[in-house]
Amino acid sequence: MKHNIKPGDRLRITIIGEANLLDDKDIWVAVPAPHTPRLTFKVPLDSAAITIEVLTPRYWPPMRGDVWRDGEGREWFAVQDVPDAVTLVTEHGRHGLSDPEELLPLHGPWRIAYKGRERREAEDRDRAEDHDLGDEPPF
Repeated sequence: MKHNIKPGDRLRITIIGEANLLDDKDIWVAVPAPHTPRLTFKVPLDSAAITIEVLTPRYWPPMRGDVWRDGEGREWFAVQDVPDAVTLVTEHGRHGLSDPEELLPLHGPWRIAYKGRERREAEDRDRAEDHDLGDEPPF
């Protein structure tokens, strides 16, 4: 892809990445890169020239059994009414929308309040796979 960018051009660059190692002044962002597993760089949070928008919160998308809290403090329960489809429901049993992705911009910012059994079991499996050394000695 060839760009017609010249020195002095004012640019708007959109990077979709994952936040890592936060502190009060900077955020580290990791993005996929063509020749390395990922590229990580520091972005200053106090720059007026930089706008950061959270697209999806950590642990998104919801899994059955999770409890999520929206930007207004309401709790939403992840339920599975049909196979392969998780829906978020309020404590009063009202469905927001059939697709949780459609709720993201409406009631944000979203944060997980409780990890359901399916998520905890998946995380336990991932940890076990990360620590599994197989039959080979660790040296």
